[in-house]
Amino acid sequence: MTFALFCACITFALHATPNHSKSNAVKYYYVLAPSGLNLRQTASTSSKKIARLPYGAQVNYLAGVPSQMIMVDNIKGGMAKVSYQGKVGYVFEGYLSKFVAPKKYIEVKKYAQILRKSGLQVMTETGNKDYDGYQQFNNAIHIPTQSWTEAFIVAKQLFGIPAKLHFPDRGSAVKQKIDNPDKKSYAWTDQMVVNRTSNGQLKSIEYNYRAEGGGSYVVIMRSKNMNGFILAQNQVAD
Repeated sequence: MTFALFCACITFALHATPNHSKSNAVKYYYVLAPSGLNLRQTASTSSKKIARLPYGAQVNYLAGVPSQMIMVDNIKGGMAKVSYQGKVGYVFEGYLSKFVAPKKYIEVKKYAQILRKSGLQVMTETGNKDYDGYQQFNNAIHIPTQSWTEAFIVAKQLFGIPAKLHFPDRGSAVKQKIDNPDKKSYAWTDQMVVNRTSNGQLKSIEYNYRAEGGGSYVVIMRSKNMNGFILAQNQVAD
């Protein structure tokens, strides 16, 4: 399936705050872990739980904490000191993002409006086409981040990438195919494809689902002419 990205000739810059390096200019972050995050008493995953922060919760980011790096769902990060509804504690920062958590099935344009209201500069493009009875619906959004993991967790929720397809671990294969462990018998294709350079650097992460009646193709990649990432989806209805 082919998908033409709309950003080829856009040349203005977006200024990003990396997911792993929290800036004093950004005070609030959002929980993008689908099942939420534990708020703990100290900067240790074995310390006492104070509360459970739900998906989408807004937290006040107080400080990064020098600590051992933790790996969750192939996402690497430390612990961060945050406050939430009057409670102060520590959470895994790999699932914290400056991007508001996308609600299920939200339209890309509506999500972009929410991000703009929060002070982020984003661009979108949508379109419909008819190819001999095959309807194609294209959606794409540019987001200002330099973090692959942040781009992935936003795209995963925005475009419905299956829960058990996690951020890819570090690998050397130029092309790696990862089947969805929950693939249904009626699905023709349900897999993530990871594309890397010859030295193992990520080039793109794709998700492809196809079955009788339609499918979805998602791609996550750096923008060539902007300081950020492109998250794009092409939906097909037979």
